[in-house]
Amino acid sequence: MNINFKIKPFWFWNGKMENDEIADQIAQMHEKGIGGFFIHPRQGLEIPYLSHEWFEKVSVAIECAKKYNMEVWLYDEYPYPSGISAGEVVVQHPEYQAFILDYKVFEAKDNEEICIEIPMCEVLLARAYRIRNNIIVWNEYIDLIDYIGVIYKEHIYQESGLTFYNRKRYFVGDGAKALKWKVPKGKWKIFLFYQYPLKNFKYFGTFIDPLNKDAVRLFIQTTHEKYKKYLGHEFGKTIKGIFTDETAPVAGKLPWSKLLPKLFEQTYGENLIEKLPQIICTDIFDTAGSKIRYQFWKLVVDTFIESYDKQILEWCHQNNLLYVGEKPILRSSQLAFMDIPGIDAGHQKAGDIPQVVSENYRANPKIASSAAHFYKKERVLCECFHSIGWSMTMQDMKWIFDWLILQGIDMFVPHAFYYSADGLKKHDAPPSAFFQMPWWKHQKILSEYVENVTKMLKNCKRKVDVLIVDPITSQWTCFNDKEVKEKISMDFCRIQQILLEENVDYYVIDQSLVGSLECRNQKIYYDNEKFELLIIPPVTNLEKEAYMKIKDLILKGCKVVFIGCLPFQTIEDFDVAKDISNFLGVNSMDIAKAYKTGSKLNNTVFLNSCIFIGNIEDLVAKIDKICKKPVSISYESSNDRGILCAYFEDAEHDFLFMINPTNEKKICKVYLRYRPDEINKIYSVPLTSQELDKEINFENSLDKKQITFSMNFEPFQSYLIKLEKSFVKKNDHKNDVEKRVFEYKIPLATVWEFSIESLNPLRLGRWNLKLIFNNENEQYSISSKIPVTPKPIIDQIEEAKIPIPLKTKSFFGCPKEITLPSFEAIYTTSFFIDAASQKFWLVIEDEGIKGEWVVLLNNHTILPRDFVLKRFYSHTNLAYDISNLIKLGENQLCVCVKISRSFDGLLTPIYIFSTAGVFKVDDSWHIDKLPTQGCFGKDLENGIPFYAGFIKYEKEVQMPSFENGFVEFFIEDNINQCVSLYINDEFIGTRCWQPYRWKVDSDLLSSKKVKLTLEVSTSSLQLFEGEVIEPITHKIKTI
Repeated sequence: MNINFKIKPFWFWNGKMENDEIADQIAQMHEKGIGGFFIHPRQGLEIPYLSHEWFEKVSVAIECAKKYNMEVWLYDEYPYPSGISAGEVVVQHPEYQAFILDYKVFEAKDNEEICIEIPMCEVLLARAYRIRNNIIVWNEYIDLIDYIGVIYKEHIYQESGLTFYNRKRYFVGDGAKALKWKVPKGKWKIFLFYQYPLKNFKYFGTFIDPLNKDAVRLFIQTTHEKYKKYLGHEFGKTIKGIFTDETAPVAGKLPWSKLLPKLFEQTYGENLIEKLPQIICTDIFDTAGSKIRYQFWKLVVDTFIESYDKQILEWCHQNNLLYVGEKPILRSSQLAFMDIPGIDAGHQKAGDIPQVVSENYRANPKIASSAAHFYKKERVLCECFHSIGWSMTMQDMKWIFDWLILQGIDMFVPHAFYYSADGLKKHDAPPSAFFQMPWWKHQKILSEYVENVTKMLKNCKRKVDVLIVDPITSQWTCFNDKEVKEKISMDFCRIQQILLEENVDYYVIDQSLVGSLECRNQKIYYDNEKFELLIIPPVTNLEKEAYMKIKDLILKGCKVVFIGCLPFQTIEDFDVAKDISNFLGVNSMDIAKAYKTGSKLNNTVFLNSCIFIGNIEDLVAKIDKICKKPVSISYESSNDRGILCAYFEDAEHDFLFMINPTNEKKICKVYLRYRPDEINKIYSVPLTSQELDKEINFENSLDKKQITFSMNFEPFQSYLIKLEKSFVKKNDHKNDVEKRVFEYKIPLATVWEFSIESLNPLRLGRWNLKLIFNNENEQYSISSKIPVTPKPIIDQIEEAKIPIPLKTKSFFGCPKEITLPSFEAIYTTSFFIDAASQKFWLVIEDEGIKGEWVVLLNNHTILPRDFVLKRFYSHTNLAYDISNLIKLGENQLCVCVKISRSFDGLLTPIYIFSTAGVFKVDDSWHIDKLPTQGCFGKDLENGIPFYAGFIKYEKEVQMPSFENGFVEFFIEDNINQCVSLYINDEFIGTRCWQPYRWKVDSDLLSSKKVKLTLEVSTSSLQLFEGEVIEPITHKIKTI
């Protein structure tokens, strides 16, 4: 299926979903280079999900998208995770509900009397196993099931008698189960395993059992088939596919399904329930326990694939749709059953240490991109940006895109574009990378960048010489030894980090694929693709087929490296530990024990080209000797590092994608395994319409076997370097390298004239709160001792520690429940007017106040109906002209809300918009004349602390004399916002990320004095949250 390379966000449908607004938002996306969207039903949606009205709105979106040749993608749940059809599946079939497996383990001895309480549940196993010499004797146990009974833990008193003779009643509730037993002589280990329905699950209260095929089938019937009924004619046309999200086997301490015991017996011929104690309790060196744990996890993974992935994949293919999404990756081979597999990563800000490699498979780009490569998937996606917050900038986004692209991600699904950010919706794992952000004005530059890079690289073959075997089965068998499991996971992660830092590209290969490797002339091949090296990270086991192939490769002279630990567990009907010990002449068990304790292990050459590296960090020094790298990088400073790169091959030219993920400048030399006569030209490729080709001079290395060139990187800078091969006809690339280039540093640390493009807000985000209660004929009030911030009343009461009277409700024979009484909440604050302005607007959000409310300003009543729809920062803003109500000096603002629900109250700040400035004097906010001069970036001092938009800075500067050539204006400071440069009112260009450099023909600077204008964006953090972020430490501070 033809899919464009443009950004495709989650579009949160979280409001009233009006046709005109849907059309307008799609038009905005198209204008900014967005290639499509996922229609994501989200909390706050005000139309019934999967109703006729819902599909009418989706149809409107599809028709609008068609006009712009944009892609529409569906999302299969409301809101998430996928599988329950917004609760419909378990409503129709309660038996499809997920169950939790839980357990308790105790030791007891010599006539000890025990009483162990567990929830009301189904007990699966209750046994006491004898302990002899500190070892559990698994064939000596006492069944304790008959010692378990029901108890009630809650005592209930009610006055609701059947007759008038007596009204007082006594009941009990909160049923549970208890094991009461007197321990016989000796030492015993007691195991209780039990299952109960999943409760307190987000959104739905419970969830489906995704290992139940029937449950997933009903999910498809109640969601996918409904889309087909209304929109099937667009499947495979405008509608490209459907996204599934977050679904995984439901897990307490272990993944579980009520179906697993039967499936385990059918698969392995053994009783799973009886094996549960060994699954959780045996040592990692226990052969039987390791094998059972492997069987258990493999069954869970295989069952999930059969039940969930394969059923949805089959339905999608039958209906000409792509099955895409991201969810916990149980094993990389699972991704074979998605058309576009994905991850959830990229939740940091530029300047943080990037989590380029994650221990979490779901957030590891290389896990997904490797699987996509081996299973020949069209693309690999990443859901990115959620929870970065409203301080996110385009620099943050581009920085994340870079290190994801470097590792093979080529389809981006930003989380998210909000239809509405009203009320509490703005806190839905923000930010919205949409029109709510001032820098959205320049989004097309970033859209263009992402499309160009991913499209160019997709047409090339990635140069990868190394395979790393996925150690997931070792994590399965060691899950009950947290220390070893974490060590295996961290070491696997560290190996990947070393390879990336050393510019050695790799794929992660699942053990199920290792058996398909071949040896040809001492090189490793997979499907005719050649690799130089196979790395086996620290493992406790290997599947038989994978191990036998690795052994075969070693015998045939292929390069194989074991690191840290050799397999010592037997997980199938073949003793890998014994065989590898005999084969390599070492004791794998001794190595494993040394690995577990962190003892030093020596590096060893086993036979042929097979070596063992005992210490992972030794890989840094050895990788150059083991594997010839297509690219090497040296730095001006011997201690410097940090540049990451990936090499791509094509018939006529190769590409080198290089990124600096750090916040430091880097100067380096790049060495390529090419003779000078093999390369015609090297130049950096322009990736946006505002860039030009830049030729790079290269030279021979000393040994004349490679070429070298120098590179300078600003913080967070990236390059796409094109290597034009010598047999290609020379092209005249338009560039300006012949002219001399002079540099001019823009003097930010001085006073500038400044102005703003829109009205300036005062954000009122701290309120005194008084609660008024009516108790029969008595009225009384309680005031908070500390100010509260906008949020639901239940959270404000907790925040301010306000004691409130109790209200209860009861049902016959059941315990009373404490509820929130009805009352009135009075929010008050004040601000000062020190200078008049032409107009003042009181601005709220459509969903910013819940409950019956009224506003009083200086004792003047403003009713909800008095507000008019007027856009300030959102299409749903409500505003009231308060110019005639404002007075010089202190002004009192009061919001009165009748509370009947726990989520009522003042939910979002209230704003005063005007042309004046906003200043903090002591602890009060004052509105005064807006200055016309100020220091760059000093928003608080400049009177615009809450402003979200574009700030224009202007300054006349005395220019030095320049010869004929170019002047490169640059900003050295840490800005990370979008900056547009104008010289003498002529637009030069916009820079949305590092480097902030503009090349200007010196002819434009003929005058000694020139006017510089910088138009700088902000984020929405100060407006929405009343906060700023420290650019270096990333600490959030309240304004």
